[in-house]
Amino acid sequence: MSKPNSGQSGKAQKATRGDLQHILGEMDDETALAILALDPNVAQVEEAGIWISGGEEILAKEHRPVDAVVAQILDLVEIEEEEPPAPKG
Repeated sequence: MSKPNSGQSGKAQKATRGDLQHILGEMDDETALAILALDPNVAQVEEAGIWISGGEEILAKEHRPVDAVVAQILDLVEIEEEEPPAPKG
């Protein structure tokens, strides 16, 4: 049985594949692995999710600069969305 991360709030915990799927939605394994390689925490993934869902106005009103990891997550998700689906068969 694993021990909970004492001393870390839920948002400071490192993001998992499950977090990515829950917050950002379905994505291919290559994109998920690239995002996880950035070693993001849950808060960074959540912030990327806000940007992706059109919440940039909310974040802009707070005058918060985009975190470097968040920016890289956004780039990776944008790249995946632009790729045409792989042919089946």
